[in-house]
Amino acid sequence: MVVIQDGQLAVLLREVQWEIDAMAFDLPAGRCTPERREQLAEVLVKLAEVLRPPMVIDRQTSASSVASDTRGT
Repeated sequence: MVVIQDGQLAVLLREVQWEIDAMAFDLPAGRCTPERREQLAEVLVKLAEVLRPPMVIDRQTSASSVASDTRGT
């Protein structure tokens, strides 16, 4: 999980927005290479990792749900 400050996130969002706008302009003109598309996809995946809330697993709940699954079989 990647954690960044709100100010850093705001800058990252603006940078990604700029890249998407540029690609939207260049794409119909045939100026987007597969490498550029891959780079944007990688940036979007990283942005998604930053935006997702952290996943918390409750060990007690997980253990009891596993035990209840095995009782019925």
